[in-house]
Formats: sequence, C-alpha cells, structure tokens
Amino acid sequence: MTDLNALLGSGGPSAAGRPASPAQQQSTAGFTADFNTFLTLLTTQLRSQDPLNPIESTEFVSQLASFSAVEQQVQTNRFLGQMLEAMTVGGPEALGQWLGREVRAPAPVAFSGAPVTVFPEAPPSLATSAVLVARDASGAVVGETPVDLGAKSVVWEGVGSNGAPLASGLYTLSMRYGLPDAETVSGDVEVFSSVVEARRDEGRVLLTLAGGAVIEADAVTGVRAAGAAAAPAQPRPAAPEPEAPTVTDPDG
Repeated sequence: MTDLNALLGSGGPSAAGRPASPAQQQSTAGFTADFNTFLTLLTTQLRSQDPLNPIESTEFVSQLASFSAVEQQVQTNRFLGQMLEAMTVGGPEALGQWLGREVRAPAPVAFSGAPVTVFPEAPPSLATSAVLVARDASGAVVGETPVDLGAKSVVWEGVGSNGAPLASGLYTLSMRYGLPDAETVSGDVEVFSSVVEARRDEGRVLLTLAGGAVIEADAVTGVRAAGAAAAPAQPRPAAPEPEAPTVTDPDG
C-alpha cells in the first residue's frame, strides 16, 4: 500500500521533484483532511466494536474498499495537478526548447562593441520627435540618439553623449517621444537576445539571457534561430556633404 507519509505530506516536493504549486498544495490539503478523517473514523470503529458481535466481514471489506478509493482519489488529484502544471508552463523538454534560441523582448542590451538592432514600440499618434535613450546599470543616462519617428527598427551604435564608444556591459534602452507643448512620453524598446538558461519559478518560466538579464517567458514577442539575420534596421544618419562653392563668370 502507498506510504501515507509520502502520500499526505503537505507542502513537500511533488513526484517530479519540483515544489508543488499553490493550487496543488491547496487541493492536496483538502483531500488530506478528508483522508485523515476517514482513517480516524475507521480506526475508532475497529477499537470500539463489540468483541462478542464484531463487524461483519462483508461490511469491513466494503469499508476497506472505500479506504482504497479515497487513497486513489488523492493520488489521482496529485497526478492531475502535475499534468496541469506541465501543460501550463511546460515540462523539462519544453524548457529545453528555449535554449540556444534568440528571443525578442523588452530587455537590457548586452553591448560588446558591435552595433545592436533594436525595435521601438509604435509612437503615440501626437508624437513629433523620437529619441533613443541609453542608461547604464545604475540607471544614469549615458547616451541619447535622435531617430526617425515611427522607425520599425533602429541600429544602436553604443555611443555615449560625449561621442565616445561606451564600455561593454548591460544597457537599458527606451524611447522618449516628444509631444506638443514640450511634453514627453516614454516607450519600450525590444531586442533579440540569446537564451542561456530556462527554469520554472512559482508557476512562471524565467529565461536568463546572454549578459545575465532575466525575463519572464510571457514578455517574449518573437523567437528566431541563433544567428538568424535581423530585420532591416535604420542606418545611422550620414553627415551632410558640404556644398561646392558657386563660381561666377565675371564676363557673363
């Protein structure tokens, strides 16, 4: 027969070695209370029966069958909870499918000196200008780059406000849109990053990206194979060429 301690342990690890979800713990606790009540009633009945008129064997077998049914119900409920969790957040095989992929999401950029293609969200309808703002790990603004309003993608060169290249590291990018009356509004920026780890945490799937940033899988808006070509990006505006001097013919 199933070990009751393993079967009824509240808050312990599930059969798959993962912590039980809150829904599983609540459901198991309810069945555990009913199961313990049934055991208490059965053992009390056995201790209190009249030795000269013991319980009928058929009735006792019926009660044992009920005991087994309750036990199986507890197991079934636990297995259903595990199946629901697997369908909701995926099993180990599903987690493994994230590894090595590049995901698109609002996340810090792991800058290593090479230009990075980023994807601004759509600007507000009243926006009159757009600036790509870069912040370092401390949250300080280290660079601002004007971009075309409504650009689907932008190449971030990793240049600071002083025109010098920024050091390698994690940078958070966002949009600042100018509105009438000198008001501004911020917008998110998405970027493709490689997934180096996928794990579950309290019913959520957490993805660790190259560079160390951690995001929830629900934040992902796109997935592509590692090394896939990025969408066409907005090139950095070229400096205007100086106009040639106008020569006037004095005899003309």
